[in-house]
Amino acid sequence: SPRQFGPGGPWEEGGLVGRRSGSFSQARAMELLHWLIATVVLGANLYNYRFLDGAGMYNNIMSWQLTIFSLHVAPIVTIRCLGLLRRTELLLCPCWILLAWLFRRGQRSLFSLFFIFLEGLVAMCILEPALLDALMVLQALISFGFWGGIVSVSASPDFSFLPLDRHLRRGWRHMLASRKAQRCLLHEFVGHFVSQASFAVVLLLHVGRCPPLAAALPSMLLLVASYVACVVAASAAVPPHELPYNLGALPLVLWRPLPLPLWLVGGGASGGIQALTLPWWMQGIDDGVGDGGGGGGGGERRTTKYE
Repeated sequence: SPRQFGPGGPWEEGGLVGRRSGSFSQARAMELLHWLIATVVLGANLYNYRFLDGAGMYNNIMSWQLTIFSLHVAPIVTIRCLGLLRRTELLLCPCWILLAWLFRRGQRSLFSLFFIFLEGLVAMCILEPALLDALMVLQALISFGFWGGIVSVSASPDFSFLPLDRHLRRGWRHMLASRKAQRCLLHEFVGHFVSQASFAVVLLLHVGRCPPLAAALPSMLLLVASYVACVVAASAAVPPHELPYNLGALPLVLWRPLPLPLWLVGGGASGGIQALTLPWWMQGIDDGVGDGGGGGGGGERRTTKYE
Protein backbone atom coordinates (compact mmCIF):
# COMPACT_ATOMS: atom_id res chain seq x y z
CA SER A 1 0.00 0.00 0.00
CA PRO A 2 1.10 3.64 -0.31
CA ARG A 3 1.56 3.69 3.44
CA GLN A 4 4.02 0.80 3.23
CA PHE A 5 6.02 2.06 0.25
CA GLY A 6 5.45 5.79 0.61
CA PRO A 7 7.46 8.29 2.64
CA GLY A 8 8.10 7.01 6.12
CA GLY A 9 6.95 3.47 5.27
CA PRO A 10 9.06 0.47 6.25
CA TRP A 11 9.82 -0.39 2.62
CA GLU A 12 11.04 3.10 1.80
CA GLU A 13 14.78 3.24 1.15
CA GLY A 14 16.20 3.91 4.58
CA GLY A 15 13.08 2.56 6.31
CA LEU A 16 13.19 -0.34 8.76
CA VAL A 17 12.66 -3.14 6.26
CA GLY A 18 14.67 -1.30 3.62
CA ARG A 19 17.62 -1.01 5.97
CA ARG A 20 17.36 -4.69 6.84
CA SER A 21 17.17 -5.64 3.18
CA GLY A 22 20.19 -3.49 2.36
CA SER A 23 22.15 -4.92 5.27
CA PHE A 24 21.26 -8.46 4.17
CA SER A 25 22.41 -7.73 0.62
CA GLN A 26 25.70 -6.29 1.85
CA ALA A 27 26.23 -9.24 4.19
CA ARG A 28 25.47 -11.66 1.37
CA ALA A 29 27.90 -9.88 -0.96
CA MET A 30 30.64 -9.97 1.70
CA GLU A 31 29.99 -13.65 2.29
CA LEU A 32 30.31 -14.40 -1.43
CA LEU A 33 33.49 -12.33 -1.59
CA HIS A 34 34.89 -14.25 1.36
CA TRP A 35 34.18 -17.58 -0.33
CA LEU A 36 35.62 -16.38 -3.64
CA ILE A 37 38.89 -15.29 -2.06
CA ALA A 38 39.00 -18.51 -0.02
CA THR A 39 38.74 -20.44 -3.30
CA VAL A 40 41.72 -18.49 -4.62
CA VAL A 41 43.72 -19.37 -1.49
CA LEU A 42 42.93 -23.08 -1.83
CA GLY A 43 43.54 -23.22 -5.59
CA ALA A 44 46.81 -21.29 -5.47
CA ASN A 45 48.16 -23.53 -2.73
CA LEU A 46 47.25 -26.73 -4.54
CA TYR A 47 49.30 -25.40 -7.44
CA ASN A 48 52.17 -24.61 -5.06
CA TYR A 49 52.08 -28.10 -3.52
CA ARG A 50 52.15 -29.76 -6.91
CA PHE A 51 55.05 -27.67 -8.13
CA LEU A 52 57.08 -28.22 -4.94
CA ASP A 53 56.48 -31.96 -5.11
CA GLY A 54 57.45 -32.06 -8.79
CA ALA A 55 60.70 -30.28 -7.94
CA GLY A 56 61.44 -32.91 -5.28
CA MET A 57 61.41 -30.50 -2.37
CA TYR A 58 59.11 -32.50 -0.07
CA ASN A 59 61.72 -35.23 0.07
CA ASN A 60 64.24 -33.10 1.96
CA ILE A 61 64.62 -30.12 4.26
CA MET A 62 64.38 -27.67 1.34
CA SER A 63 60.61 -27.85 1.84
CA TRP A 64 61.00 -26.49 5.38
CA GLN A 65 61.11 -22.86 4.36
CA LEU A 66 59.06 -20.27 6.20
CA THR A 67 57.06 -19.46 3.07
CA ILE A 68 56.15 -23.13 2.57
CA PHE A 69 55.13 -23.47 6.22
CA SER A 70 52.83 -20.50 5.65
CA LEU A 71 51.44 -22.09 2.47
CA HIS A 72 50.36 -25.14 4.49
CA VAL A 73 48.88 -23.14 7.36
CA ALA A 74 46.89 -20.79 5.10
CA PRO A 75 44.21 -23.20 3.75
CA ILE A 76 43.36 -24.60 7.20
CA VAL A 77 43.02 -21.13 8.70
CA THR A 78 41.01 -20.05 5.65
CA ILE A 79 38.53 -22.90 6.14
CA ARG A 80 38.19 -21.96 9.80
CA CYS A 81 37.56 -18.31 8.90
CA LEU A 82 34.53 -19.08 6.74
CA GLY A 83 32.10 -19.01 9.66
CA LEU A 84 31.18 -22.68 9.38
CA LEU A 85 29.91 -24.84 12.21
CA ARG A 86 32.71 -26.42 14.20
CA ARG A 87 31.62 -29.93 13.22
CA THR A 88 31.77 -28.87 9.56
CA GLU A 89 35.29 -27.51 10.07
CA LEU A 90 36.31 -30.79 11.71
CA LEU A 91 35.08 -32.58 8.59
CA LEU A 92 36.60 -30.27 5.99
CA CYS A 93 40.03 -29.81 7.60
CA PRO A 94 40.97 -33.54 7.52
CA CYS A 95 39.69 -33.71 3.94
CA TRP A 96 41.98 -30.84 2.99
CA ILE A 97 44.93 -32.38 4.85
CA LEU A 98 44.43 -35.61 2.91
CA LEU A 99 44.09 -33.73 -0.38
CA ALA A 100 47.27 -31.75 0.28
CA TRP A 101 49.12 -35.00 1.04
CA LEU A 102 47.82 -36.54 -2.20
CA PHE A 103 49.10 -33.49 -4.10
CA ARG A 104 52.49 -34.42 -2.59
CA ARG A 105 51.91 -37.91 -4.06
CA GLY A 106 51.62 -39.37 -0.57
CA GLN A 107 55.29 -38.84 0.23
CA ARG A 108 56.24 -40.46 3.53
CA SER A 109 59.44 -38.63 4.32
CA LEU A 110 59.72 -36.85 7.65
CA PHE A 111 59.66 -33.52 5.82
CA SER A 112 56.37 -34.31 4.08
CA LEU A 113 54.63 -36.00 7.01
CA PHE A 114 55.44 -33.08 9.28
CA PHE A 115 53.05 -30.91 7.29
CA ILE A 116 50.21 -33.29 8.22
CA PHE A 117 51.06 -32.67 11.86
CA LEU A 118 51.32 -28.91 11.30
CA GLU A 119 47.99 -28.72 9.48
CA GLY A 120 46.31 -30.87 12.13
CA LEU A 121 47.69 -28.62 14.87
CA VAL A 122 46.30 -25.53 13.15
CA ALA A 123 42.94 -27.27 12.68
CA MET A 124 42.67 -27.92 16.43
CA CYS A 125 44.21 -24.80 17.99
CA ILE A 126 42.31 -21.71 19.11
CA LEU A 127 42.57 -18.94 16.52
CA GLU A 128 43.37 -16.08 18.85
CA PRO A 129 43.16 -12.56 17.38
CA ALA A 130 46.87 -12.06 18.11
CA LEU A 131 47.68 -15.17 16.06
CA LEU A 132 45.61 -13.98 13.10
CA ASP A 133 47.24 -10.54 13.33
CA ALA A 134 50.67 -12.17 13.27
CA LEU A 135 49.74 -14.26 10.22
CA MET A 136 48.54 -11.13 8.40
CA VAL A 137 51.81 -9.31 9.07
CA LEU A 138 53.78 -12.41 8.09
CA GLN A 139 52.10 -12.54 4.66
CA ALA A 140 53.18 -8.97 3.97
CA LEU A 141 56.74 -9.69 5.09
CA ILE A 142 56.98 -12.80 2.91
CA SER A 143 55.67 -11.08 -0.20
CA PHE A 144 57.52 -7.77 0.14
CA GLY A 145 60.68 -9.54 1.29
CA PHE A 146 60.68 -11.88 -1.69
CA TRP A 147 60.01 -9.28 -4.37
CA GLY A 148 62.35 -6.77 -2.78
CA GLY A 149 65.05 -9.43 -2.75
CA ILE A 150 64.40 -10.46 -6.36
CA VAL A 151 64.60 -6.86 -7.61
CA SER A 152 67.76 -6.21 -5.58
CA VAL A 153 69.49 -9.38 -6.74
CA SER A 154 68.55 -8.71 -10.37
CA ALA A 155 70.75 -5.62 -10.19
CA SER A 156 73.76 -7.68 -9.10
CA PRO A 157 75.85 -9.40 -11.80
CA ASP A 158 77.61 -11.68 -9.31
CA PHE A 159 74.79 -13.29 -7.33
CA SER A 160 71.64 -15.16 -8.33
CA PHE A 161 68.78 -16.31 -6.14
CA LEU A 162 66.33 -17.74 -8.69
CA PRO A 163 66.09 -17.96 -12.50
CA LEU A 164 63.64 -15.05 -12.38
CA ASP A 165 66.26 -12.56 -11.17
CA ARG A 166 68.52 -13.51 -14.09
CA HIS A 167 65.65 -12.95 -16.49
CA LEU A 168 64.94 -9.55 -14.93
CA ARG A 169 68.63 -8.68 -15.24
CA ARG A 170 68.29 -8.89 -19.02
CA GLY A 171 65.56 -6.23 -19.06
CA TRP A 172 61.89 -6.01 -19.91
CA ARG A 173 62.47 -6.57 -23.64
CA HIS A 174 63.78 -10.02 -22.77
CA MET A 175 60.86 -10.56 -20.38
CA LEU A 176 58.39 -9.81 -23.16
CA ALA A 177 60.17 -12.06 -25.69
CA SER A 178 61.00 -15.12 -23.58
CA ARG A 179 58.38 -17.72 -22.71
CA LYS A 180 60.64 -19.05 -19.98
CA ALA A 181 60.87 -15.62 -18.38
CA GLN A 182 57.10 -15.19 -18.54
CA ARG A 183 56.47 -18.60 -16.97
CA CYS A 184 58.96 -17.87 -14.19
CA LEU A 185 57.30 -14.53 -13.50
CA LEU A 186 53.82 -16.04 -13.46
CA HIS A 187 54.95 -18.87 -11.19
CA GLU A 188 56.54 -16.56 -8.64
CA PHE A 189 53.56 -14.19 -8.86
CA VAL A 190 51.27 -17.03 -7.77
CA GLY A 191 53.65 -18.42 -5.16
CA HIS A 192 54.82 -15.16 -3.62
CA PHE A 193 51.97 -12.72 -4.14
CA VAL A 194 48.61 -14.29 -4.95
CA SER A 195 48.92 -16.88 -2.18
CA GLN A 196 49.93 -14.33 0.45
CA ALA A 197 47.63 -11.50 -0.65
CA SER A 198 44.50 -13.67 -0.87
CA PHE A 199 45.20 -15.24 2.54
CA ALA A 200 45.77 -11.80 4.06
CA VAL A 201 42.43 -10.60 2.64
CA VAL A 202 40.66 -13.64 4.13
CA LEU A 203 42.16 -12.79 7.52
CA LEU A 204 41.29 -9.11 7.12
CA LEU A 205 37.66 -9.91 6.29
CA HIS A 206 37.46 -12.27 9.26
CA VAL A 207 39.06 -9.96 11.80
CA GLY A 208 37.51 -6.81 10.40
CA ARG A 209 40.50 -4.51 10.91
CA CYS A 210 44.14 -4.03 9.99
CA PRO A 211 46.53 -5.74 12.40
CA PRO A 212 48.06 -3.51 15.11
CA LEU A 213 51.77 -4.04 14.54
CA ALA A 214 52.76 -3.63 18.18
CA ALA A 215 50.26 -6.27 19.28
CA ALA A 216 51.12 -8.63 16.42
CA LEU A 217 54.89 -8.50 16.89
CA PRO A 218 55.18 -10.85 19.94
CA SER A 219 53.01 -13.51 18.32
CA MET A 220 54.90 -13.23 15.04
CA LEU A 221 58.24 -13.58 16.81
CA LEU A 222 56.88 -16.66 18.57
CA LEU A 223 55.83 -18.15 15.24
CA VAL A 224 59.24 -17.49 13.70
CA ALA A 225 61.04 -18.85 16.77
CA SER A 226 58.94 -22.03 16.64
CA TYR A 227 59.77 -22.41 12.96
CA VAL A 228 63.50 -21.98 13.60
CA ALA A 229 63.37 -24.53 16.44
CA CYS A 230 61.69 -27.12 14.18
CA VAL A 231 64.23 -26.61 11.39
CA VAL A 232 67.24 -26.78 13.70
CA ALA A 233 65.90 -29.91 15.44
CA ALA A 234 65.33 -31.69 12.11
CA SER A 235 68.72 -30.64 10.80
CA ALA A 236 70.41 -31.87 13.97
CA ALA A 237 68.65 -35.24 13.80
CA VAL A 238 68.95 -36.06 10.07
CA PRO A 239 72.20 -36.21 8.04
CA PRO A 240 73.81 -34.39 6.31
CA HIS A 241 72.62 -31.82 8.88
CA GLU A 242 72.15 -28.94 6.46
CA LEU A 243 69.73 -26.03 6.62
CA PRO A 244 67.33 -24.71 3.95
CA TYR A 245 68.00 -21.48 2.05
CA ASN A 246 71.52 -22.76 1.19
CA LEU A 247 72.70 -21.77 4.68
CA GLY A 248 75.08 -24.71 4.91
CA ALA A 249 75.40 -27.29 7.67
CA LEU A 250 74.81 -26.90 11.38
CA PRO A 251 77.89 -26.68 13.61
CA LEU A 252 79.20 -30.15 14.39
CA VAL A 253 78.50 -29.75 18.09
CA LEU A 254 74.75 -29.62 17.37
CA TRP A 255 74.61 -32.87 15.38
CA ARG A 256 72.42 -35.49 17.06
CA PRO A 257 71.69 -38.10 14.35
CA LEU A 258 68.79 -40.41 15.06
CA PRO A 259 68.47 -44.01 13.78
CA LEU A 260 65.50 -43.35 11.50
CA PRO A 261 64.27 -45.70 8.74
CA LEU A 262 65.34 -44.73 5.24
CA TRP A 263 61.78 -44.13 4.06
CA LEU A 264 61.34 -41.54 6.81
CA VAL A 265 64.69 -39.86 6.16
CA GLY A 266 63.93 -39.39 2.47
CA GLY A 267 66.55 -37.14 0.90
CA GLY A 268 67.74 -36.07 4.34
CA ALA A 269 68.50 -32.65 5.74
CA SER A 270 70.12 -31.56 2.49
CA GLY A 271 69.70 -27.85 1.86
CA GLY A 272 71.27 -27.68 -1.58
CA ILE A 273 69.37 -27.21 -4.83
CA GLN A 274 71.59 -29.60 -6.75
CA ALA A 275 69.15 -32.53 -6.67
CA LEU A 276 66.00 -30.61 -7.56
CA THR A 277 64.06 -31.51 -10.69
CA LEU A 278 63.23 -28.28 -12.47
CA PRO A 279 60.67 -27.76 -15.26
CA TRP A 280 61.94 -26.66 -18.66
CA TRP A 281 61.05 -23.03 -18.05
CA MET A 282 63.39 -22.84 -15.06
CA GLN A 283 66.35 -24.35 -16.90
CA GLY A 284 68.72 -21.97 -18.60
CA ILE A 285 68.28 -18.39 -19.73
CA ASP A 286 67.37 -17.80 -23.35
CA ASP A 287 66.76 -14.83 -25.60
CA GLY A 288 63.19 -15.79 -26.46
CA VAL A 289 64.14 -17.64 -29.65
CA GLY A 290 62.76 -21.15 -29.87
CA ASP A 291 62.22 -21.52 -26.12
CA GLY A 292 59.35 -23.76 -25.26
CA GLY A 293 58.28 -27.03 -23.83
CA GLY A 294 58.25 -28.99 -27.08
CA GLY A 295 60.93 -30.69 -29.11
CA GLY A 296 64.29 -31.56 -27.68
CA GLY A 297 64.18 -28.88 -24.98
CA GLY A 298 60.84 -29.86 -23.49
CA GLY A 299 59.74 -31.80 -20.48
CA GLU A 300 61.56 -32.09 -17.17
CA ARG A 301 64.95 -33.43 -16.33
CA ARG A 302 67.26 -33.77 -13.37
CA THR A 303 69.60 -30.83 -13.12
CA THR A 304 72.68 -30.33 -10.99
CA LYS A 305 72.40 -26.57 -10.71
CA TYR A 306 70.41 -23.56 -11.83
CA GLU A 307 71.96 -23.11 -15.24
